Amino acid sequence: MGFLSKKMYGLGQIRFTWNVCAGSGGKVAPVLVHRLVLTVKTMTIFEKELLEKLEECLSTSREIREMLREKEADAIIYRDAAYAIERVGISKSTLLREQNKGNITVAKEGRGGKKFYTDAAVERLRVLYWGLATKAPNS
Repeated sequence: MGFLSKKMYGLGQIRFTWNVCAGSGGKVAPVLVHRLVLTVKTMTIFEKELLEKLEECLSTSREIREMLREKEADAIIYRDAAYAIERVGISKSTLLREQNKGNITVAKEGRGGKKFYTDAAVERLRVLYWGLATKAPNS
């Protein structure tokens, strides 16, 4: 399904560009909003209020995304190499070999080169190394 043409629809100086979808018989099919052009000079009171509400929504959206990022960062548990070795049941050299193969990655390094892995990465390695993944029964 391709795009045949673009048509402009305006409200004062606020213009929306809609792509008209092929096969729609020339009807306006708001498949995709292409762009929003705002000119502040000649805006009506309604348009200014609308712009303020849009900016408020964008600001709130940014705040929510930032809050979610912080919450995700707080939820990450970091484990040192000693924990990973004990949890997976492997030696230090095997842990380094698995790291070189890309089966586990260092999440961060502490002072003196101490390596930390995420708890999820340690569990993935444990499942991968020992073949603990559950197999779906044959249908």
